[in-house]
Amino acid sequence: MAAITIPQEGERFLGERPQIVKVAKVSIGVAASNDVVFDAIESLAVFSIKANTLILEVSAYTPTAWTATDTLDVGDGTAAAGFLASAKVAPTVAQTNGVLKRSTLPTAEAYAGGKFYAVADTIDVAIGVATPVVGQTDIYISYIDNIVPL
Repeated sequence: MAAITIPQEGERFLGERPQIVKVAKVSIGVAASNDVVFDAIESLAVFSIKANTLILEVSAYTPTAWTATDTLDVGDGTAAAGFLASAKVAPTVAQTNGVLKRSTLPTAEAYAGGKFYAVADTIDVAIGVATPVVGQTDIYISYIDNIVPL
């Protein structure tokens, strides 16, 4: 049996095929300077996911607290809070510690271990309970795209 090469930094192996782990970030909030602007109780697509993409992790960081009763869930059309439930994100509390709220930490979210998208889809954020007046959260995804089945 031939030796398998250890992946370079930033690579993962899927079988014997090295794959590059990528990270994308989107800033959501009420200010016009955010990438995605929320101005009502609504659910908006924040990432477009191509077919054959493996989402490894979704993380959130809230530098500006949202309106006192707002909720913020991160998921997709199948599970609205599939990656991050509002209880984990805690959107009404501003963070100053630099620590991301992560989907891979032990939780009950449906996609805590990641999710493979065989067909194109979107990752969505839903703001609920109250119309937001203030708030910003940065959402990060770690993913591998163009996965070819073994």
